[in-house]
Amino acid sequence: MTRSDLEYIRHLNDLIYGGCMHIAELKSKAYPGAIQYDDTGASKPAPTNKLERVFEQVDAEERRINKLIDKRYELKSRALHEIKNADMECAAKHILYLRYLSKDPLTGDNLSWSDVYRYINRYHNIQKRRIFQLHHDAVRKLQNHNI
Repeated sequence: MTRSDLEYIRHLNDLIYGGCMHIAELKSKAYPGAIQYDDTGASKPAPTNKLERVFEQVDAEERRINKLIDKRYELKSRALHEIKNADMECAAKHILYLRYLSKDPLTGDNLSWSDVYRYINRYHNIQKRRIFQLHHDAVRKLQNHNI
């Protein structure tokens, strides 16, 4: 696990969020009367070419996002395993988790450094300079860590 692997997980989070926003945009193109329901309650688009194309795009985007989610889950579980088993301070593990693996609960975006500072300072009472040192050392240890 390297820093680029952790950054890739953050990038996947952004791609998934962007894809979900794209799906919402595509679905907003279809107006409420454009969906038909059969006797089982399943929905399908009304038979117009424009709506069929929109729903085909939505399906393709959802398949792409599901692949990204599967890849992110695999990488995230591997990263969590490596961080957990690495020989480093608890605060360093917490920094790595916050910086690369967690998201803001309100926006769904990756946490910024200011959010990481705030959480680490609150729970570990560590200053910014020490947080940078711990982060640097933790990433270096992860690169040398073998499972």
